Amino acid sequence: DTTAATTANTPEAPPARLKVAGCGLLENRRRQQDLKILQAEKQAPPFYSTDFVEDAATLLLGSLRDDGWLQAEVQARLTLRNGALEVHRWGLDTPPTIPQPIEAQAVRFQVRRGVRFFYQSLEFEGLRVLEKDEARRFFIPTESLIRLRGFRVFSPAGLRRGISSLTDALELKGYLQAAVAIEEDSRNPTTGAVRIRIRVQEGLPTVVGNVRVHISRPDVADPEERTLPGGMPYSRFWQQDLVRRLRTEQSQHGHLDVQVNVSTSPPAPGGTNQVVEVEARVDTGPVVRLGQVRLEGLQRTRPSIVRRRIPLPPGEPINAVAAESARQRLYRLGILDHVELHFAPDAPAEVRGAVFELK
Repeated sequence: DTTAATTANTPEAPPARLKVAGCGLLENRRRQQDLKILQAEKQAPPFYSTDFVEDAATLLLGSLRDDGWLQAEVQARLTLRNGALEVHRWGLDTPPTIPQPIEAQAVRFQVRRGVRFFYQSLEFEGLRVLEKDEARRFFIPTESLIRLRGFRVFSPAGLRRGISSLTDALELKGYLQAAVAIEEDSRNPTTGAVRIRIRVQEGLPTVVGNVRVHISRPDVADPEERTLPGGMPYSRFWQQDLVRRLRTEQSQHGHLDVQVNVSTSPPAPGGTNQVVEVEARVDTGPVVRLGQVRLEGLQRTRPSIVRRRIPLPPGEPINAVAAESARQRLYRLGILDHVELHFAPDAPAEVRGAVFELK
């Protein structure tokens, strides 16, 4: 068959070429590797599509902006399948687009970075409950150790993250109404020097009053009542920790389906602070006992080696904390790349098997 022979002798197209230039040898390589995550396969395809080039240019410009190059431009030189050359240029304010579908045998991104922007000064007004140096580290993490310009990189995304982190830090101390806003944002386009002044309005701190806990069990008529001490700063992080502690307490005794609902009173003025009363309702659900312990995906390692590190007795109430400790212990062996754990229903309904997925 002449057609079959011709097809069999047709050489495969070589992989398309991708290159980044203009950032220095090491940085070029790093950025080039970053772009390869957009490839569907580890091996480069014979041709790069329009979508790939547009996505790669978008990713490249975004990473340059996050690294402080706020005037960056990228030129894409595309060698097409038919040998023609196309050149496209984009900046940070120009979404990369190519008007028609292309198949590129080679893509070369030439970067012009421009000046790098850096924090020349960072000031805070109205901040009292945090030290200024602690607040600065949300914006310039390495400045306390290294004061070189390259370690004080400014980017709009980094500024937003810093404001969010500072707001969270104030909330952790109970300042739920704290407002953090940019008072001054001055950027010198010639030198890259940036002056930022941030105004903080802390408001009154909110503290926890009494914490009333109601624990309902399906086999007990009256719920257990507890009162936990208060006095600590109230925040959504504190409330999440309370839920976690109450869930952990019950899951150690076989209550895998425990539900915890927390409600709070409106903050009441307390002089120099506000006080919230907290009520937590715990529905333990039934006690779940352990059925079989199953190992899935184990190939080269002997099951006995793994089972010795899973001290979970069948027939006893499931201790979810001990089960998680066993999962972590298996991972720390160093012979498994992947260790996951879930509990699968067995018969009867209040029995579940522990399934360890291993690779």
